[in-house]
Amino acid sequence: ATAFAIWRNYQNSAQLRSQLANFDVMNVDCSSDFDRECIHDAIITWYGSLEAFSEHVRGPFSQEVLNLIRVGGSLSSHYIVLPLCPLL
Repeated sequence: ATAFAIWRNYQNSAQLRSQLANFDVMNVDCSSDFDRECIHDAIITWYGSLEAFSEHVRGPFSQEVLNLIRVGGSLSSHYIVLPLCPLL
C-alpha cells in the first residue's frame, strides 16, 4: 500500500507539473461563450494580454506551487485562487 501511495503521488505530481508547464488560457473550457468573453476581458485588463496571464501561470505561479509541494507544504485555497484574483 505504501509503494502504491508513493507511485500515485509521483503520478499526480508529474501530471501537475505538465499541466502548469503547458498552461494556455485559450485551451480552458468555459460554460458559455459569454463567460469566456467576460473572463478573457478581465484577464486582459489585469495582465495586459491572455498570453501574459498564461506566462504568469507557467512561470511564477507554477514555481510557487511546485516549491510548496517540494517542501511538503500544502496548497492553501489562496494559492489556488491567486491566478483568478484579477477576475474577482
